[in-house]
Amino acid sequence: MTVSLGLLARLVPVGLSGADAGCGLSPGLLDRFLGPLLRRGRPSLGVGHRSLRRPSQLCDAATVIDDGHVRCWPVRDDIERAYHDQEWGRPVRDDARLLEKICLEGFQSGLSWDTILRKRPGFRAAFGGFDPEVLARYGDADVERLLADARIVRNRRKIEAAIANARATADMHAAGEALADLVWAHRPSNRPAPRSWAEVAPSTSESAELARELKRRGFRFVGPTTVYAMMQAVGVVNDHLAACFVRDEVEALRVAE
Repeated sequence: MTVSLGLLARLVPVGLSGADAGCGLSPGLLDRFLGPLLRRGRPSLGVGHRSLRRPSQLCDAATVIDDGHVRCWPVRDDIERAYHDQEWGRPVRDDARLLEKICLEGFQSGLSWDTILRKRPGFRAAFGGFDPEVLARYGDADVERLLADARIVRNRRKIEAAIANARATADMHAAGEALADLVWAHRPSNRPAPRSWAEVAPSTSESAELARELKRRGFRFVGPTTVYAMMQAVGVVNDHLAACFVRDEVEALRVAE
């Protein structure tokens, strides 16, 4: 069963939430995951942005899955469904996976997350599985090779930032530190489940502090908003909305941490 995005678009501006509006859709989240459907060749607005192009600019032919589950944002296919249901917000403590999240959030800047998600297998192959010690050894020749690799987003500054982030992580390892310990040290205190995306800030004091710590260690493309998106993705915070069908399961995993 499918739902027209034209109808979905008419729900977004009035800020409906809960089961009546697909768990409450913010323009920022709609753009982040369905960016390619919301515009033609325009950059992503990014998480936390509160504006949206006119509903008439949405593609009425586009559809989203309606399988009876209330989610935090609409999903169009099994890739997006698996990301929301099985990955986003679940605790991650592996340094390679955390490095990957940090780097891919940086690559997402100016683009939709949907683009990055679909290119993720190519990123993993091109960047040595985001193994910090492997990626840290990449040099100028590797940068040039990556700039010719159509599987990834070919942006020199972002490629160089990913390598710099790997070197910073490898330096932490050499000093006896773990990236996971640093990231999870900025876990905020428990708070009520958000009922809609209007209750979710684009950044927090914890993400700003973590961003400063990461920058101090040599990480790049790690502003407070980018870092908060990473914290959401790896379970440092649980921003699944109150009506979302996986929120309680995700929270139980976080409590077990």
